Amino acid sequence: MKGAARTLQLVLIASCAAPVPRGGGTEGGAAVNRAGGQSPWDLRLEQSGPLELRLLLRNTSGQPQTFLHHAELQPSVLRIRSASGASIEPSDTRARAKFDVTVYRGYYRTLDPGADAILGQATFQLDPADGYYVFWDPFQFHGMAPGTYRIFATWTSAKDRWEEPDEHASGTIAGIWKGEAASNTIEVRLP
Repeated sequence: MKGAARTLQLVLIASCAAPVPRGGGTEGGAAVNRAGGQSPWDLRLEQSGPLELRLLLRNTSGQPQTFLHHAELQPSVLRIRSASGASIEPSDTRARAKFDVTVYRGYYRTLDPGADAILGQATFQLDPADGYYVFWDPFQFHGMAPGTYRIFATWTSAKDRWEEPDEHASGTIAGIWKGEAASNTIEVRLP
């Protein structure tokens, strides 16, 4: 398919079935709670099919948990490193787009114990003129050469306030975990 974008099949080297460890650190499945205590979340990066990455958030606590994940206001972030360890930096479309920064009450979601939410999905594609690219919420990675890449995702939970300007109402969602969670790391080979 010369001249046309073709989809890349992802090759996962690391196992995605192991539970995410708890405790300090950022890469490789740790969740750090700024307020102390354990995180109720397990962040899991996996292959959802032969062509896609998928990021899941699982409630590992024994109680319903409320969270905010929003592409413009509180997105998850893919972290991509080349085989040499160099970080592949994305462009952030929020820097040049206008969007409403109001956090509405309806943006928050609640997960029951053991339930999952999909935070993101992406497919690597090949542009013959520019190399591989992938879009993840507002983040766009371009110009990736063939090779092996280590990929993990992070998600920071920092917001608990909401507004409903039309109703002249605002408030705080009680009990929201605040901190940063990091997924497991996978290796992807771009041929």
